[in-house]
Amino acid sequence: MKHLTLTARRGLRAGDIALGVVASVLAAVYVLMAITDTSGSGIAYAVLSIGFAAATFVWRSRPRLSVWAFLVLLGGWAAVFTWALPENSGMTPWIITAPMAVAVVARYERNRLFARTNLLAFAAGSFLSPLMWTWEEELVLHYRTGLDIAVTVAFHWLVLGFAYAVGTRYRARETERGLREAAHQELLRAAREEERLHLAREIHDALAHSLTLIKVQADAGLIASQSDPRQAQQALGQVRDSAASALRDVRDIVGMLREDSPALPAMEQQLRPGPQLDDLPAVVDKFRAAGLRITAELPTEGAARKASAATVTQLAIDRIVTEALNNVVRHQGPRSSAHVSVALDGSVACVTVSSAAAEEAAARGPAGSVPNIPGRGRCAEGTGTGLAGLRERVRLLGGSFSAEHRGAEFVVTARLPLRPAQEES
Repeated sequence: MKHLTLTARRGLRAGDIALGVVASVLAAVYVLMAITDTSGSGIAYAVLSIGFAAATFVWRSRPRLSVWAFLVLLGGWAAVFTWALPENSGMTPWIITAPMAVAVVARYERNRLFARTNLLAFAAGSFLSPLMWTWEEELVLHYRTGLDIAVTVAFHWLVLGFAYAVGTRYRARETERGLREAAHQELLRAAREEERLHLAREIHDALAHSLTLIKVQADAGLIASQSDPRQAQQALGQVRDSAASALRDVRDIVGMLREDSPALPAMEQQLRPGPQLDDLPAVVDKFRAAGLRITAELPTEGAARKASAATVTQLAIDRIVTEALNNVVRHQGPRSSAHVSVALDGSVACVTVSSAAAEEAAARGPAGSVPNIPGRGRCAEGTGTGLAGLRERVRLLGGSFSAEHRGAEFVVTARLPLRPAQEES
């Protein structure tokens, strides 16, 4: 599993841009005030305000840069405020950038020591906050004293602590979501790899001996044909028998590759898939016997042979139909409805299996009618590894695969070349 990190996006974020526009308006107000009041403090406040607005645009996309900028700018503002005394320049709205800086670092910074140090730095800066000054009766500013200092500093720290807690909470939720997504992707990757290895292992184990025997018998037949036609005929018969045995092995492989259904052990032996398109009606009938309401549009008998469909394509189609119907039983219930469509269109096979849960199936009425039902079919939560295996199998054959909700139905769709490129080459 790749190392999981939490970072802010590198590009400007829409929320930051909107906030930056508001900050720019506020900075413009300070600039206009500086134009009318040319005192040194007014000009300094205008320059600092422009800096605040610029830093706001990269608040979350460049957390460290914005935090350092806010820290320096707030320190500069406190210095100008103190220098301008006893002039009363009022409380600045830029003080809100302190909890903003604490929250963004708590959320996005991977170095937690930096995040905590940042919190302490802003907490220490609370003593320089303009809010630490208050008015006397003559409207002259003076620094707070006694219990007033403790209460005001405590208020600063409470706000900063709350900002840090909010940022940390968001970080924890995003980390958890990222870990779940990474684990799911790893599960899908492992399922795809297992599917490929399983196919390779089963085909090798089942067919290597039979194909070697066929080659040896074919060589013997070629040699015998020059002197003993009867012995050559016998060798060809052995080739035929070995080929039939290999075909049975392939059929067994297809049956074993299908995922087990722990919820339906009694049906497991009944629902073993057939290996050819001509066997699809039997597969559909077995699922009907298990309780599914199925309508089907299948190729006529012998259509695969007429279309020169490769055996590996027929096996994949059988696997898709069987796995899709098995998922209907497992996740939507044995009383659900389904429609199976397998069409051979030119050089492509199109497979579609749509299904609706039992409650939607009851609303359909007679089998085959599909009303416009709002909402989505309720499916039991699954890992999706069976579908991931199908997707990998179809991809290896050069086709496309999708499995998605469409309104009230769940639809599995696949398009496969009748003769894969590897076989044609």
